[in-house]
Amino acid sequence: MIKQLHLIFMSVIMMAFGMSASAQDVITFDFSTATSYEQFGLAGNSDKNGSEAGNITSNVTATQGSTTLTVTPNDGTPNRMWQSGNYFNLRIYGGKMTIASDKNIAKIEFDNFKTGIITPNTGSVAETVWTAGVSTNTVEFTFTKGKDNTFINKIIITFGEGSGVDPNPTPDPEPTETVAENIAAFNALCTETGADVTLKLADAKVLYVNKYTDKKGNEKTDVFVKDATGSLMFYNAGLTVANGDILNGSIKGAAKDFHGTKEFVSTSNTDVTTLTVAEGSLPVGDVKALNEITESDISNLITVNNVQLISADEPDNNGNMHTNYYMVDVHGNEFAYYNKFHIAGYDAQDLVGQSGLNFTGIITLHYGKMQLCPIDPVNTGIETVENTEFNVNATMYNVAGQKVNANFKGIVLQNGKKFFNK
Repeated sequence: MIKQLHLIFMSVIMMAFGMSASAQDVITFDFSTATSYEQFGLAGNSDKNGSEAGNITSNVTATQGSTTLTVTPNDGTPNRMWQSGNYFNLRIYGGKMTIASDKNIAKIEFDNFKTGIITPNTGSVAETVWTAGVSTNTVEFTFTKGKDNTFINKIIITFGEGSGVDPNPTPDPEPTETVAENIAAFNALCTETGADVTLKLADAKVLYVNKYTDKKGNEKTDVFVKDATGSLMFYNAGLTVANGDILNGSIKGAAKDFHGTKEFVSTSNTDVTTLTVAEGSLPVGDVKALNEITESDISNLITVNNVQLISADEPDNNGNMHTNYYMVDVHGNEFAYYNKFHIAGYDAQDLVGQSGLNFTGIITLHYGKMQLCPIDPVNTGIETVENTEFNVNATMYNVAGQKVNANFKGIVLQNGKKFFNK
């Protein structure tokens, strides 16, 4: 009865002071003060001025109660207590450290200024925290140089019953899968690094399949796809499809924003067989006026009608001059034209100066500038292609499509060329 009363009394006392019968206690070896070297019985600190008083040339031991911390010498640069201005720490360049106690050691935390490779003989180290795998009273660490050596400010040791590890740990939750219900949702998740996303496709149509060889000689295939919500480019993702095919199902990959172009990029989790492919009809581009095409149309198939093709010599981002090509409508609206897919018969220089042209192509982005890239088959409205010589008497137009004479000052269109009339 007396024993029971004693246990009850002790429990009440522990509760009153916020303690429990399984409470852990903690000690700290602090190496961040000017006199920390005294723990090891050293004469002082080493420093860049030539002092070697803090060099560890034989095993040294610091003691707190029944717990000891022993550091061995290193064969190369000596381990040492170091002073740099008003900063002090224990610098370990190699060798071993042994921590021993008459109590079970549950956790050891290294408060480091720099961290090399710390390898324990038991338990495991995650970054700078050691935890026990089984109950132990002694842990031996081996230090080697990684990116840095190990410079230690403090070592905090936690004791506890058993190993100090929860025998029934709560498992980490399964990572939440990010699912895009359609292409618009996928595009909204695109990042520069490429976020992991599962894309759902419902009756998505293949607009165009572009097979090409990159500058390194690698064969690649880009596929432009559109569903009811938007369009997307699959960048060399392994799809084996044809123009007009219909895609359904879910596929895992990375949602990447490549300088403004939304891309599906394959990852180790990408499995193209999760998509079903059905043969469909050849796609027809959305008919739009030049001034109606927006960034939401990137990777989309667009048809423009009744335009003229002109050229202009302009500097690129590096200041080098290039001939660029533009479609111009009757209102003077311009939109860049580029035969990106190298479709035969649609080389811009052969079409310059011709009007009443119709083009169907994919909208792509080049250095932040949208351009229409014709595809095949297309309905251009062109029956013959003629190379016409420059006619100095040809009608001149301003950018609004209005006829002007030679006295007009500003940007002028003549013979399909754009120039500045002074």
